[in-house]
Amino acid sequence: MPFTIYDASITGAINLITALQGILTKAENHPDADTFPTHRLAPDMYPFAQQIWAVCTLAEAMATALQGRGGARVEFEDDPLATYAEMRARTERTLALLQSVDEAQAVECGDKESVWEFSSGLGKKSVTGVYFCAGAGLPNMYFHAVTAYAILRNAGVEVGKADYLMPFFKANILDHSTPVPA
Repeated sequence: MPFTIYDASITGAINLITALQGILTKAENHPDADTFPTHRLAPDMYPFAQQIWAVCTLAEAMATALQGRGGARVEFEDDPLATYAEMRARTERTLALLQSVDEAQAVECGDKESVWEFSSGLGKKSVTGVYFCAGAGLPNMYFHAVTAYAILRNAGVEVGKADYLMPFFKANILDHSTPVPA
């Protein structure tokens, strides 16, 4: 079976949000947990809670694009995810949406154009679902997830590379491989 835009975007987003849920658990269990939602790496960067919001919003935008529905720019709201319960609820809601995406429909809709409004002065662009995911959705989603991880790591939470990579490794290697005898 060929690797598709569904595999890259929807399955990738499911793995990424699963990884985020793991680091959320580690953050919640840290003695300084109450301070992390507002932590930033730099003054001009989103705080931790907004990084989680961004990952979920981008994953939802990719799901929308690959279900044949057009895109619209979503603006950040003040403190949309002020608590860990709200962050966890948002990741669960996003996972449910991603898991509802039909693979065949996503592959078909990947070739359909939608109008998207981009920030940074780029304005409105008509692009296919594949190009939206590859050029905007995926790189932005991974950027915000890694930044959330870096915020926690910088704040002293014991998160390691495996916390980020294991959901991907499990879904793509362990679940699709055959042991080789020694």
